[in-house]
Amino acid sequence: MTDKSQGLPEGSAIPEEKDTPKDLDLPKHWQETLVRGDGFVTLESDYDIEIPEVYNTPVYAWEALPMTDEFLERLCDYFANGDRIYEYQGMTKSELAEKKEELEQQKSSASYLEYDAIEEALKALDKALEKAPEKNGERKYIEPKLTEPQMTKEEQRGAKVFINDGYYPWYYDTDKKIGFLARVDRIEGCDPLIRAVSYDKDVGSVSAFLYQQGIWTDQKQAERNLEMRATIGTEEESESYERTLSMIEQSTCEDFTEEDAKEMVENMVEDLNIQDMEVSDCVKMIGSSDTENWNELELNAPELEAGYSFRLYPQAGDVKGYTLQRSKQYENLPETSYAPTFLTACIEIMVTEDGVKKFEWDYISEKKDMIAANTMLLSFDEIKEKLADHLFYAELSVEGGEIPPDASYIYDVKDVQLRAANVNAYEDPDAAWLVPVWVFKVGRTGVYEYDDGKIEESVLPPSVVLINAIDGGYVSVPL
Repeated sequence: MTDKSQGLPEGSAIPEEKDTPKDLDLPKHWQETLVRGDGFVTLESDYDIEIPEVYNTPVYAWEALPMTDEFLERLCDYFANGDRIYEYQGMTKSELAEKKEELEQQKSSASYLEYDAIEEALKALDKALEKAPEKNGERKYIEPKLTEPQMTKEEQRGAKVFINDGYYPWYYDTDKKIGFLARVDRIEGCDPLIRAVSYDKDVGSVSAFLYQQGIWTDQKQAERNLEMRATIGTEEESESYERTLSMIEQSTCEDFTEEDAKEMVENMVEDLNIQDMEVSDCVKMIGSSDTENWNELELNAPELEAGYSFRLYPQAGDVKGYTLQRSKQYENLPETSYAPTFLTACIEIMVTEDGVKKFEWDYISEKKDMIAANTMLLSFDEIKEKLADHLFYAELSVEGGEIPPDASYIYDVKDVQLRAANVNAYEDPDAAWLVPVWVFKVGRTGVYEYDDGKIEESVLPPSVVLINAIDGGYVSVPL
């Protein structure tokens, strides 16, 4: 990837505005077709754009924070709430060996996609076998201290742990003491999991903290899952996610309102002295405090719990932060591109009437200097051209730099937002700049023509593309 970040463009830093909102020159309804490469890539839009008034789009420098023992202890004490913490017990050698044998048997009938996933899982199992005990001993109570990273049972089996929109790398194969994994001895419900990782430039980790009791999903997660399975999953999977989404939408909390939940979250943020993070959105959620296995839940069971899920991001003037979790890496893009050292900080908090059920703080960082109190943004006409250009460059990169005669790609706009996200900090590799970005969700359809004249279309799940609102550069995840 070409990284040409050179600080703010000349003239883009402007004074703070108090009276007049920015003229973003947005169409109320964006209906347009943009073509690149003689039809190799087509961007189609038929979308109502709704962006709140924006007065200021500042740029701030953010710095990654390490997870010290003192920081970890403070977070653990708060969520343990007087209960003791004990050492996490993973799978034993015999359990792992049994799982490995099961996966080896599955390889013979696996599809090529499943085969690759099984191969990854087997590698993870081999690593886990090296350190796994012959058997688990008695429960060992501990104090919160950073240790060598440890895998959960799911990771030992080769599964990845997914967060809001992607995979968060909690485990690193290192002997550095940058990790923590434990459980809370809780009388009611299953014992909550506590996990942490510390920022380490050499290892490539960024600080994060997780507390979770049970298993939960919210409306946004269910919608994303349904959107994904509608294009690449089975009909049975789609129906399952439809039922889940329907249950969330119908869920009620008779004596616990959204206002009650928000007050609980705000008190939590104040108690933990979390700075510069504000509530972005709130949606309904369902789940259970008594199990960590979603497959054990009956969606219509009376013991299913309901509550509210909140996400908190940094605020940059009049735009909210955005954390891009998934992004394909491309080589030699002929455009300004950014791959920040770490992504935008994000906190997910899930609460019921009984209290907090999940608290996840990813990419822990703190705001440092203001780079600009306000910035001049490119017109939307310029931005949409940058988006079409990027989609063309990306597909061209995948094809090895040449337009194929038998394939083309159609993108359709599904969502447009003005947010803020991290990009590379100018001449400071340990920091990131939080800048205004356009967030585009686009669907993608591949059109393939065969020698016999047959034309086949392949619909893939929507992806998210971030375009720097100041200079039109493409914003990716860290390399």
